[in-house]
Parts: sequence; structure tokens; C-alpha cells
Amino acid sequence: MSESNLDFLDIYFEEVGDHFADLKDLIKSLRETPGDTEDATSLRRLAHTMKNSAGLMHFKAIQALSKALETAMDQVKAGRIVAGPGIETVCSAFECLHRVNLQLKDTGVEDHAELAEMTRIVDDLL
Repeated sequence: MSESNLDFLDIYFEEVGDHFADLKDLIKSLRETPGDTEDATSLRRLAHTMKNSAGLMHFKAIQALSKALETAMDQVKAGRIVAGPGIETVCSAFECLHRVNLQLKDTGVEDHAELAEMTRIVDDLL
């Protein structure tokens, strides 16, 4: 990988880290108060940023899950996904996205199988 690509990768992981810093609290809050549009908006923004950043880095599986989560958060904000299994699915998908990004940073490998399965689960929710 060229030095400029490594620089972009460093920027990607720095940005990912910044966005995921509040993820645990946002997920906890979404589980407790799924109708809170402020949390839903913050999570949607995170998914949107991840979608675009992953796309720029050609992390297609991360991009696909991020896109599905962005759409899911629109559904949460609209009241179409409410407390219960739907919210739990969305929260689990955000946790998966975080875990896979950490794994990618540590190993350089994007877990396509886990991401594809979680994307399918979120898409089925929609």
C-alpha cells in the first residue's frame, strides 16, 4: 500500500474512532428510549458518515451495512421501528459495525461474511 493510501487509512480510523466514541451511550439510550429522535439523529449521522468514509476507502461491506443502518435510523425517527426486536436488531448492527472496524484496524481484514449477514438482517427489518 502506498504511503498516501496509508495516510488516508490513518485518517479513516481516526474519524471512525471519533464517531464511535459515543456509540455505547447512544445505543444504551436508544434501547431505553427508542422514541428519542435526538439519539436516532445522532446514530443516523454516524451511519451516514461511515457509509461515505467506507465508500471512499472501498470498504464495500462496511459501506453496505452503514447504508442499511442509515435507512433504519430514518425508520426509527419516523416511528416505524419501535421498541423491541427491531430496535435490538439496529443496536446489534451498530455494535457489529464498530467491532468489524476495530478488527479491520487490527488485522487489515474486512469481515465480509459477518457484515453481509448483518446487512441482510437489517434489510429484512426494513
